[in-house]
Amino acid sequence: MKILYLLNRNDDEVSDLGGIRYMSIPDSSMRRNDNPVFIPNHDSEIKGVPVFAVRIERLGKTIAKRFSHRYYNEVSFGLVLYKSSLLHKLQEQQLPWTEAFAFDSALSLGKMVSKEHITGEKVLQLNIGEEQIRPVFDSRLYEKIDQAIEHISRYNTLKIGDIIVAFLGQERMEIRPDMNIRISYGLDEILSLNIK
Repeated sequence: MKILYLLNRNDDEVSDLGGIRYMSIPDSSMRRNDNPVFIPNHDSEIKGVPVFAVRIERLGKTIAKRFSHRYYNEVSFGLVLYKSSLLHKLQEQQLPWTEAFAFDSALSLGKMVSKEHITGEKVLQLNIGEEQIRPVFDSRLYEKIDQAIEHISRYNTLKIGDIIVAFLGQERMEIRPDMNIRISYGLDEILSLNIK
């Protein structure tokens, strides 16, 4: 399974310098079985950003954009954790950013649901303890996903189970132990996780 992060050109810390850019992280970075997320104790500054993800359901190579939507049906929201100070250092040295994102359970995804239910008509809400944040989800993000599938599949065979992740906006959160984080879409809770 491949996990592919799209690099959002609107972000100040995860910037896209033109065109579709992405990075691949190991699947060990995805949280499994609703376990708590343990922050690496040698990193003092961990930040989180809400994300939107799709799961590839068909094998494909060199996929035209007009057919991209056929390659995924289930989507979800989640949270990506990253080592902020390390990311800045890698950016300054013009090195790949993977190391800042590729640690155990850095990616937490909620339950997958049909893309027909995620249209942008309901409110997306992120709760960190008592604090509420409302990341912006626009259904036009599907267009970006379709473009990414066309681009990525020129160079990589997409396989069943691969995950494509897109960052939602510029919201950055300091992540600390003993936090409870929940993501809901409308009245449905998509994700709940505890930080240790």
